[in-house]
Amino acid sequence: MPKPLSSADVEKFQATFCDIALTLIEENGIDNTSLRSIAKAYGCSSMTPYRYFKDKEELLDIIRARGFKTFIDRLDAITESDFPAMEKMHELAREYFEFALEKHTLYQLMFDRNAYNQTTHPQLQDQLDRLNKAWASSARVSSDAGVNRVDGELAAQLFWAGMHGLVTLHISQSFNSKWSFEQMATELIDTMFLGFA
Repeated sequence: MPKPLSSADVEKFQATFCDIALTLIEENGIDNTSLRSIAKAYGCSSMTPYRYFKDKEELLDIIRARGFKTFIDRLDAITESDFPAMEKMHELAREYFEFALEKHTLYQLMFDRNAYNQTTHPQLQDQLDRLNKAWASSARVSSDAGVNRVDGELAAQLFWAGMHGLVTLHISQSFNSKWSFEQMATELIDTMFLGFA
């Protein structure tokens, strides 16, 4: 009979297993990555993962939760900094774009509709709650930066929607443009801010 697992045992296994899973998803796609294939890459039996994850969807939820934690930590560091409000807006946008492009597979997993289903893993739900607070913090930053034509919360949500749209199109290579992504990102933020101010 297997020995009982401590919380430290579970956390250590899950962290390494999730890293391997994400690498395989990047290489082979989510549909072609199974718990069995991840276990093989990890070097354990095909049944071992079921001691740590209920199924593949729980594994994906934990990967999403870890991604959101990193993402929100980076955004919170900016909103809590001493930068002037306008500089914070640009830094938040830069951090958003950098995270999405550096970790594009993880980003797509995080914002996939399945991340918001009705049976959300507790770890993921905690991070989604933190995400809502991060959006609220960005609304305060936008108000402090001089947004006054529209509600600060609406402005923040439109900023995030615009950035998400640009990132998603760029990652999926859905449009060809004579302008670089960096140029378009800069113009998007400046134009949106001027429209709201």
